[in-house]
Amino acid sequence: MPENYTITGRIRDENNQTISGYTVQAFDKDPGIYLHPDDRLGKSITDEDGSFRITFTDDAFKDWLEGNPEIYLVVRDREGRIILTTESKENVTKSVDFQIKLGRSSPNPLEPDLYANNFERMIAALKNVGDSADFSKSDVRTLFELLLRTQSSWTIHRDELARLHGYDAIQVPKNPGKEEHDHITRWDRTVLP
Repeated sequence: MPENYTITGRIRDENNQTISGYTVQAFDKDPGIYLHPDDRLGKSITDEDGSFRITFTDDAFKDWLEGNPEIYLVVRDREGRIILTTESKENVTKSVDFQIKLGRSSPNPLEPDLYANNFERMIAALKNVGDSADFSKSDVRTLFELLLRTQSSWTIHRDELARLHGYDAIQVPKNPGKEEHDHITRWDRTVLP
């Protein structure tokens, strides 16, 4: 019996206004063996609130080499021009939701790199907290235990969020302030209405 899959999502412009009449095509990325083209999973036209929905069964992509689909989208404007192609990623939950905000982010070479020296900044912040501890009142031990619990809790929460909802984060380049990009958020379970 074929298994059912669902792809949902919404497309918005740079002003966060929904876009209707755009074509969204879903594909399964194939390894490219013997010039085998990617499998077409289906297509949809965005409605008045920018939403789209594509349903398909595993018959659309399964062959003797494949397990789960590696889904990616191609978005076309009303004239049929390709305006966006998402990265492919394996889907194991049979449901995926894309929230897409169009409008390329323009790079600013003068903007500081927000991700530079993150580790050093974190260490400096922890040193500042440690410097305010009172050694005579065993604050250091309490503070250290609190920091360990916080870090463990964050790691467990992050991993649990990814496991439960398949959150793939906003897909942006390594240096978003220096490279043009669109904002695409992908969840491997539908979480937004």
